[in-house]
Amino acid sequence: MDELPDTIAMVPLGREVFHAVMPRQHRLAPSRGVTMKQIAREPLVSLTHDSRTRRTIDAAASKQGITLQHAVTVTQLATVMSFVRAGLGVAIVPADAIAGFNMAFGSPFAKW
Repeated sequence: MDELPDTIAMVPLGREVFHAVMPRQHRLAPSRGVTMKQIAREPLVSLTHDSRTRRTIDAAASKQGITLQHAVTVTQLATVMSFVRAGLGVAIVPADAIAGFNMAFGSPFAKW
């Protein structure tokens, strides 16, 4: 994760919940939960590497010894969701990003 300068303090306010999202017809869609290992076998629609969300996801995967397949990178979460809907891959997104989209999503990644 990003390091803060010694002159800055950080106080956690809560935890972000992430979901795997995919079109409803995707083979993982019926699952009650999806693991990072399962997601690693899928082409991902992701935010660019300079995104804090992307760095958080990559760090969680790396911590488990997993390398993700970032097939398509975009700059906006709305674009991620649109590309997933179009079938270009699956995505890992913050829970707030799925509001208003008609897609399947797995259980939150509980082990992050």
